[in-house]
Amino acid sequence: MRDHVFLFSARHSEIIRLSLSAMRFFSKNFRLLWARDALNTAAVALTSTTVLLPLYLRLSMSDGQIGALTSFTQAENVVLSLLLSGITGRYSKTKRIVSWMYAIQSAVTIGYLTLCLIRGVGTAPAAVIVFALAAAVNAIISVRVIFDYKLLCEVIDVADYSFYASVGGIINGAFSIAAGLILPLMYSLFDFYSVTSAAVLCSSLFLVLAWAANSRLDLLPGSEKDIPQSERKSLLKTAVSGISDVFRDGDFCRMIIPNFTRGLGAGILSMIPLLAVRCGAVAEENTSLIVGITNASVFLSCAVYAALRKVHMKASVLNFAGSLLFILIIPSLTGGFAAFAVFYFIAYAGYNVVSYAIPDIVYNTVSEDIISAYNTWRMAFTTFGIVISTAVIGAVMSLTSGMVIAAVSAVLMLITCAAYLKNYRKRV
Repeated sequence: MRDHVFLFSARHSEIIRLSLSAMRFFSKNFRLLWARDALNTAAVALTSTTVLLPLYLRLSMSDGQIGALTSFTQAENVVLSLLLSGITGRYSKTKRIVSWMYAIQSAVTIGYLTLCLIRGVGTAPAAVIVFALAAAVNAIISVRVIFDYKLLCEVIDVADYSFYASVGGIINGAFSIAAGLILPLMYSLFDFYSVTSAAVLCSSLFLVLAWAANSRLDLLPGSEKDIPQSERKSLLKTAVSGISDVFRDGDFCRMIIPNFTRGLGAGILSMIPLLAVRCGAVAEENTSLIVGITNASVFLSCAVYAALRKVHMKASVLNFAGSLLFILIIPSLTGGFAAFAVFYFIAYAGYNVVSYAIPDIVYNTVSEDIISAYNTWRMAFTTFGIVISTAVIGAVMSLTSGMVIAAVSAVLMLITCAAYLKNYRKRV
């Protein structure tokens, strides 16, 4: 009888533990963060360059102007992010600032309606409006992202970051797919300018809703510390201190080269459609299938990563395992769609695991005081690597086989994750 009582008690305790765990993971803040991020994802998808490109062409913008716009926004993001990387040390009301950034971005996004309403404007004025709007939106996003790095530390336990990011990845992926399916259908049924105007309005509305969700987040006790006016640095000193604080961190300095090589290895993914066509794995008219494979891989890898972290598998180990899966990018380019689909699916899942594991490692090891600057500079080195890798692959693609390019990329990713494993395996 006592054995039965003991078993019942043990099972009851386990049920209670699991229930409390589920309540914690699906708490108000998690739900609000997932809703906010999904709304932002949808807003970005509705006003991305891919969506607005036909509008730019109808305004007679040249290929050179559109290319310059892309380069300009990329450069602006990098420069602003690095210059403002330490700005969170100047302001304490992180949640309020992030909320206002969503609201301001919503207001600026409405400006794209002018391009739909004033259709007779000349090419030069149209280009000026487009560049001004893009510059404003990117500046707002750059500031918001920097503060959002810190906000996460103020609203959730960093130990739960993997769960937040993984589930969020699944939800965001669903919203991206929905936007990608609905827009083409709308364009086939209704007037081009009407659909584009509706997309802009919906994007602005989603950002307002993201602002509302962010505003309702509950701060963790003692997470938001007031910064006395006398201790607030000027923007110039803020930028300098942000850089100096990060480069004094031992982990950051040790990971500079691995973060750069991660970008070098990941550069192949932006060139996969061309490489797949070149090796005969995918026909030119079927390159859109790669998007479907990628999205399916993201869904699966997010779920697997969340499950494995929940059973306390180390993020550094999962990170290295992801790089091993990424090696399958090599046989994906051997020819034949079936082989490409299977191997690319697994390889991209590995890459996505790496993409979630590295920030998971960072959030669990880096001080909240420098987390924004740390993440900003970490991503700067990775982005720099991607830019270089993409340019090099484009230059050598006609001179060598896709398998050689894939092999180099896989080795670089393996080096990155081996360095992370060596540095963090005893901690996270």
